[in-house]
Amino acid sequence: MKTYLRYEQREPSWGVVSAANANAVFDWTGNLVLSAALEDVNVWNVKQGKLINVLRGDAGEEGLSGYDKLDKARPVVTRICRSPNGRDVAVGYEDGSVRVWHLAEASCVLTLNGHRGAITALGYNRDGSLLASGSADTDVVVWDPVAETGLYRLRGHKAPVTHVRILEHSRHLVSSSKDTFVKVWDLDTQFCVHTVVNHRGEVWGFDINDDETRMVTGSIDNELRVFRLLTSDNGRAEYRAVHSKDEVSGNDDHQTKTRTQQNKKNKKRKWQSADDKGEQEMMVEFLGSLGRKSRQRVMTIKFSPRGDLLLCQNADRTIQPFYVRTKEEVTKRVRRRIKRHRDQQQKKQQQQQQQQQQQDNDEKNQKKGDGKTVTPLDILRETTVVDEFGDLKQLKTPTKVRSIDFVPLLTPEAEAAAAEAIAAARAAEQLKEAAAAATGSSKRKRKRRSKTAAQKAGGAVSRLVVNLMNNSLAVYDILIDNASKSADSNVFTKAQRVELPGHRSGVRWNCLSKDDSKLMSASSDQVKVWSVVSKQCLATMMMEGYALCCVFVPGDQHAVIGTKEGYLEIWDIRSASMLQRIQAHDGPVWGIDLHPNERGLITGGGDNTAKMWEFELAVPEDSDSDDDDS
Repeated sequence: MKTYLRYEQREPSWGVVSAANANAVFDWTGNLVLSAALEDVNVWNVKQGKLINVLRGDAGEEGLSGYDKLDKARPVVTRICRSPNGRDVAVGYEDGSVRVWHLAEASCVLTLNGHRGAITALGYNRDGSLLASGSADTDVVVWDPVAETGLYRLRGHKAPVTHVRILEHSRHLVSSSKDTFVKVWDLDTQFCVHTVVNHRGEVWGFDINDDETRMVTGSIDNELRVFRLLTSDNGRAEYRAVHSKDEVSGNDDHQTKTRTQQNKKNKKRKWQSADDKGEQEMMVEFLGSLGRKSRQRVMTIKFSPRGDLLLCQNADRTIQPFYVRTKEEVTKRVRRRIKRHRDQQQKKQQQQQQQQQQQDNDEKNQKKGDGKTVTPLDILRETTVVDEFGDLKQLKTPTKVRSIDFVPLLTPEAEAAAAEAIAAARAAEQLKEAAAAATGSSKRKRKRRSKTAAQKAGGAVSRLVVNLMNNSLAVYDILIDNASKSADSNVFTKAQRVELPGHRSGVRWNCLSKDDSKLMSASSDQVKVWSVVSKQCLATMMMEGYALCCVFVPGDQHAVIGTKEGYLEIWDIRSASMLQRIQAHDGPVWGIDLHPNERGLITGGGDNTAKMWEFELAVPEDSDSDDDDS
């Protein structure tokens, strides 16, 4: 059989800040952000806007070349999850593999293969001894990263898995899927012990608070469903208190007596029977729903590390926040509502009794009303989802959002690893970079003092990274204080953004310089010049029109750009300024090429014409330098 020519990728892709096929996460220090760059993972310093390191997806394939490397195509990154040890990060790929990378050395230390489809969900437990992975093949696999082996496979979903979470207070795992179900698995028996069937469509995400008493799920409708988890001691205590047979402070006329008591008795008997047998049966109880303002589906749901904030990322340009009220705030809110209801009931009774008896009954009712007190049991039974979560003003981003992530709270292991990483980075810095770092440290001190002042005022500061669909990253500071706890208060403040190293829209045209040392790429609103050797952006030319094509002029100091409006624009690359603009075609300039004699151009336009152009390189009379002009 005759062989045929095949193209081989010579250099890895560059100009990718953050691809839209995976999420972006903070490291444990909060200074670096890890984002997917097609087959690789970029490590960014968001404060400086610099690329610190790259986790190459071709690690372990150094011995392959030619046809062997082509046959083994590099898989695309689909999921990123940081490890609790503060040193490693787990990365899921399109071919179903999971690789664990060491961040400091940028080396792959572990490869796990057990899925037939792309990895769609990853999650560690708190100490990092277990790693759960969900895939498009509908399976959930639990791994032991220390022993470098798989423990068991959980099968039960009928559609791709969207999220997984290993619970800390019990040996259970929670998974969601596009089959509309949320399943709870017993890790000891490897069986599903509970299935949540409250959703009408695909379940795209969920999250559980730190004490594992509340679970919030998101689907395709405009509601967030809140559930009570009964794995922890706090969850079981709440369940038994709410469904106990004790009367609420002797108030026979209150609305708690009119609830659906038969269903609660059935649930209570089921829990008590399991508890009497010595079994820890997992149950999930539906509490209520929170309304969403967006009509698009949910993409990500996140509790903040402090537990005071809940974010819902939608499939559009909005992020809707909810603040989580403290126990004191919930108690105050519910007590006020109960008293208001009792006052209304008492006033209504008094009005009815005044028509029959004027004096005696009024005195009895007044004395009876004075004896009514609001007990903690009353508050617990009357607490609703609206009492626990408050609505805040949503954030609108410039473009659609792919993922969000909070800066985590440091564990002791992660704090030690972060200290080692910072010490190693400082030792490797040069004198000039050390001076810049000292300036940055003073800024950090001022920022830390401002945060402390905000916290003294009754607020808390969180940091959020937003992975945008236009190949950029944005970091927001979230300040919640007593004054901002309203639906009209904006709690988001943009801190940093990483966008210069890449295009914001699709690349329309590429052109190499004569010596192949530079590459020029054109997108809708900007044209960039890159160094082929260092992969760094040398110049960015912001366009007034819509760039469609471009070409280097001999000398590689100038460029001619064709636009959608039919213009030819001549730009000085070093100063990123436009020198001349010519109306070339009545329609878009679809193509441009340099004449072989390097003294002319040919363009093709949407007006069905091709035109030849001549140009000359001349030195300006008022210029003292040897720079050429065109």
